[in-house]
Amino acid sequence: MSNIFRLGFYESSKGKEENTRLMKDSRADFIIIDPDSNKKSVEEFTKEAKQIANEYHSAGTSYLWRCESTNWREFGIGPDGHDWYNCGKDAHRMNYPPETVRAITSVPECLGIMHDEMEHAFINRNVSITLSSKKLSKRPLFFPLCETKDVVQAEKYYEEQFKAYADSFLANGSPRFMGEHVFPVLYHLFARVGITPCYKQQKESYSNIQAIIAGGASLQYDTELWTCIDMWYRLTYPGHSPNELKNNLLFSYLIGCDYSLVEGSNTFYDKDKDTTEVNEYGRVFTDFSKEYAGRDRGYSIRDYRPRIGIIRLDDSYWGQGDPVAWLPVLYGNPNLKVDKRAKEWLKAMNLITFGESSKRTLTWSRIDVWSLRKHRSFCSMNSPVVFDDKVGKEKLESLELCFLCGYHISDKTLKAVSELVREKGLIAVTPKRLAPDNIKAKAKGRQAEIPDGKGRWLVTNNPCSRFVKSRVSHLLGKKGEMAFRFKDRELTMRISPDGEAFDNVTVKMINEPQAAAR
Repeated sequence: MSNIFRLGFYESSKGKEENTRLMKDSRADFIIIDPDSNKKSVEEFTKEAKQIANEYHSAGTSYLWRCESTNWREFGIGPDGHDWYNCGKDAHRMNYPPETVRAITSVPECLGIMHDEMEHAFINRNVSITLSSKKLSKRPLFFPLCETKDVVQAEKYYEEQFKAYADSFLANGSPRFMGEHVFPVLYHLFARVGITPCYKQQKESYSNIQAIIAGGASLQYDTELWTCIDMWYRLTYPGHSPNELKNNLLFSYLIGCDYSLVEGSNTFYDKDKDTTEVNEYGRVFTDFSKEYAGRDRGYSIRDYRPRIGIIRLDDSYWGQGDPVAWLPVLYGNPNLKVDKRAKEWLKAMNLITFGESSKRTLTWSRIDVWSLRKHRSFCSMNSPVVFDDKVGKEKLESLELCFLCGYHISDKTLKAVSELVREKGLIAVTPKRLAPDNIKAKAKGRQAEIPDGKGRWLVTNNPCSRFVKSRVSHLLGKKGEMAFRFKDRELTMRISPDGEAFDNVTVKMINEPQAAAR
């Protein structure tokens, strides 16, 4: 891994010649392709994959192989009986045999394989198939259900399932395996088993909230960070302005992503005109690429030094509550009902974003009064991050404020937080059930402030209460600004009134002794 920023785009329907032209004119580093395996035999599609790989090798063009059809088709059975979209009973997911994976990845130009919107298909039980089919009576499962009603045990089960799935690609030569996320969850579980975090920008979420969650997984598990800048907004395409695209591209560079890709390069051309010349969207992309693609930035997300941390078991809850589309369950499992513990981290996020994110959801996808607000890409924050319940002390050293939330905090993590409270002056906000025993014994009433060495504990079931806010407001930064601290610099961006852009990007360099001490 390096500090070099790479930029790519999804192939457009304009055709191979125009995609090649855009690669050249834009100075992009790679392209995302989506060959269709539907109704082909393993032998036929494997041969086709090998041919495609050789063509990109001859051209010297890097590519990422993506499969989207599994999200829209119930079956993909070829003449030899192989089903490309089902790995067995209750296992509707991308099903590439080892020989096909080896063919796809047989040349050094292959960057890896992506299962399109994998976390979405998992937690929402392949809802896209259900909504587009009149015959399907139930949602196809991504993995067979586990019967437990215990969230911690369920996470362990699904971790094992995803690890085996990822290994089936990685062990057969894929340099990376990933699935760009619609919803800001499961980055940590995926990163733990070798699935590279790839978050959405624009789409229906705040780009910087997605970034600090996915970036937390990359920082904690020392992985690359990818982002997919998606031109869709709900059913509108393009659903974002050229200026919003421009600022999201720049944000992906500044936040320390290793790879950034634009989904929807058809947007780069006017669909009602018979021309191959790029429009304003295309010019934004090509102009940006000429300045930033392939550039050594001097840092990456792995150099991030957060001030504020939210620590939680990655239970898949982002605020879903629609019984038709977004099932109000965890891991897509009806045995695992959402309760108030799952919602705590949304309240912590609401506090650290000056109330700009919702207490009920992290995206505009939820059917909710809050979601009637106009979409914004950026919200206020001061160097926050999200870690999972297994994070170690070395990743927590830079924190000045942290929130313990959700279903579980490991003994290792709780011990690390306790030591940082006593030794470094950390302020820890926690419900009583997650507090260390010595703090529980002192916590009286609905909320309590308990000094502990150089720091203190705020014990409460409401992390965005006035009680908490009054005691941590000095750590939240400035409303209308985003700040991100790295090992040798701190970036500050002033957010535009419409939330689509930012300006006045300032860089404050931190000398090495200060950076080391943090």
